[in-house]
Amino acid sequence: MNINRLKNDIYDAYNVEKQCMAAYKMRYIRNDPEIIEILFNACYQANNIRLQEESVRSLGVLKPEWALKSFIQSTKSYNNDETRRRGYYHLGTLGNPEATKNLLDGLKDRNSSIRRAALKSIEKIGNTHQALETLQQLKSDFYYRFLKKEIEQAITSVQSRITVSKNFNCNRSFNLNTSKKRKFKNRNKNKKAYVPLAF
Repeated sequence: MNINRLKNDIYDAYNVEKQCMAAYKMRYIRNDPEIIEILFNACYQANNIRLQEESVRSLGVLKPEWALKSFIQSTKSYNNDETRRRGYYHLGTLGNPEATKNLLDGLKDRNSSIRRAALKSIEKIGNTHQALETLQQLKSDFYYRFLKKEIEQAITSVQSRITVSKNFNCNRSFNLNTSKKRKFKNRNKNKKAYVPLAF
């Protein structure tokens, strides 16, 4: 893979397809700080939303330690609404549920486009009962009536995620208990053959 070519392609503002493909391929280049910096800058400087999202997804694959913290930090950029809006939106694309608490803060922002970005991200990754309760409160709040449809979609997504997580944990617990019982049964069945390794 020609790294220099990818770097040139991602800056080719006349060809969005080439830019997005370069951002996509960059996720396969490990341990290159310059690549990570290029992707991170694209999240905030690129005008094309597809390029922004592809860059965030690549960061999600490369998993630099500071990525989540940096996006969260940008949501506190109170002097720049656009940086704040992108920060909230990109947290959803990054896909780390740990950001849910920060996204809930975004629902209180003074800027409606930022509140919408935070809501969209909660719809993508929200997985806590706190998120669900907050959304249900917003639904009945007159102030948020213009976001009613988006809030309902987010509630459905968060509910299904909580249900899936709950079912997974129940099944896992059941399977662990069942496998323990089976081991115990087999041990009793073959009692004569059982010899402890050390005592």
